[in-house]
Amino acid sequence: MKKSHRSWLARSTDEGETWEAWDPENYVGDFGKNQELKTIRELLNSQKDRFAMRVMGTAYLGAEDPRGHFFFDYDAGQSWNVPYGFGDFQNQEELTRYWNKVELTPRTDYLVTGPQECIIFMSARPEGKSCKDRLFCVKTSDGRKTFEFLSWVVIPYKEEELSQAVKVPRARIKKRIPGPPSPVPLCRNPLPWKMEISLQ
Repeated sequence: MKKSHRSWLARSTDEGETWEAWDPENYVGDFGKNQELKTIRELLNSQKDRFAMRVMGTAYLGAEDPRGHFFFDYDAGQSWNVPYGFGDFQNQEELTRYWNKVELTPRTDYLVTGPQECIIFMSARPEGKSCKDRLFCVKTSDGRKTFEFLSWVVIPYKEEELSQAVKVPRARIKKRIPGPPSPVPLCRNPLPWKMEISLQ
């Protein structure tokens, strides 16, 4: 039987001397497996002092949403909003180029570049294939109403594309050539040596 997961938050206000942990309302795990994802109506301002965001996908701490979703808060994690979706990003062309069915598996990694601009680092994998995740980043310029694929960080590949990979030549030691005496005594070998290597 699978163990259930509960997502809590922990916060310190004294530089890590003491910590407070709690289970927030309207947060991860509070909306069931088939949760309804909302659409942003008002532009989010990521540069507010107490802004926070949590990004979720599937196969992480009990999450089972292959669409991916996020929560946000303007009160330093005290009052979260219901989950919001990434639109139809699961079927984005750059992802389906490599996999027929896609699962989004993101964690919470993002870089704020403006009041309504943000770069979010996400990951995806073929449906049901663990340990096949590939990292990429997306950008929003309209307060998270829409999301644009930016670039791969770790690009997937198809089997037929393997021939395009860079092949590293193998090295073979041909012989050892004695070198000049060393001014520093060497353990068990008074004379240093160097290798002559050929690449195949």
